[in-house]
Amino acid sequence: MRRYFYYLILVNLFTNLVVYVPKILISHRYNGVLFSILIGTLLGLFLMYLFTSSMEKFPGRTQADIVSSHLPKWISSPYLFLVAILFFGTGYLILNAFIEVSKRFINPDMPNLVAAILFTSFVIAGAAVKSDRLLYFLEIILFFNLPLLLLVLVLAYINPFLSWDSIRTLIPQARFQISWESIGASCYTLLGFFYLATFNKFFSGKGSYLNWYRMILIGLLGLSIVLTSIVIPVGVAGIDGINSYVYPWISTTDSLQMEYGIIERVLFIFLFFHICISLIGATVSWHVSLDIFKAILPKIKFRQKNVTSYLVSFVFFVGVTTTSITLNIHQQLQIAKVYYISLIPASILSVALMYWIARRKRA
Repeated sequence: MRRYFYYLILVNLFTNLVVYVPKILISHRYNGVLFSILIGTLLGLFLMYLFTSSMEKFPGRTQADIVSSHLPKWISSPYLFLVAILFFGTGYLILNAFIEVSKRFINPDMPNLVAAILFTSFVIAGAAVKSDRLLYFLEIILFFNLPLLLLVLVLAYINPFLSWDSIRTLIPQARFQISWESIGASCYTLLGFFYLATFNKFFSGKGSYLNWYRMILIGLLGLSIVLTSIVIPVGVAGIDGINSYVYPWISTTDSLQMEYGIIERVLFIFLFFHICISLIGATVSWHVSLDIFKAILPKIKFRQKNVTSYLVSFVFFVGVTTTSITLNIHQQLQIAKVYYISLIPASILSVALMYWIARRKRA
């Protein structure tokens, strides 16, 4: 079962190619983005080590259970409520970006409201399934989509129109200047370990989630994916021209072709990858959020049946469908920037609290 931990890391890592991370990083290409990416990656690895080592002290238990049993309710409930909101925010951003992309590139004739209702209903239904079944489904999705991503990356790097001179122009901009938006966005790609808040209950065996060489491998993979998310679009469109693209990676893959392939336009392959990773990423995030909300909210019964999760799901549904028709892509991008910045103190606080609880148990 430990392999599922790495699946959670991977799905969160790959969603950075299909949400707002590349656009945010590219917007800071003149402001030391490479140095910010390095800091964000190191911060993500450090938080990953502390959080996983803390959760290992409580095998088979969720974060809500751990926190509730070690802290008074007036502290644990607001804290867990904040954690659940952040997980909802992750799924919200992924789903909203996917709805916008589907409207522009998959089915332009579909109204935003119809797309929002369709995809939000699908994600909510998936988030309501049992945790173990969701992990099995996640494994299947990654099994079929990792080769597609590898194919897209190989075609991108061997693209004859990829300008390495444009990519090299990023290096002089790598001065010791940081951007909190870039740090938050690059750190976000390695925060998949927070899904242990719910899925730790399945990892009850002995052994650690991470050792040093696995951490190094995850760090190198995360750094390479984040760097790829910015250098490939810059290499194709140029360091100045890339600024006009709202979805840099979709526009970039639209310029790639497989001359002798069954599918000539690489865009179609990337869109399939985009659909699968976006839906499973949003589903996993909302599943964790629902699980935490069910643990802290009072049970509301209707005809002897607990309907708390249904009410929370309805709030999720209204939130996405409303904002999808009232906010444009630029407003959603501003929300994403604020969210990624807020992840930095929120992640540090969450990891510090779990580390303190784990130390208390050891003492």
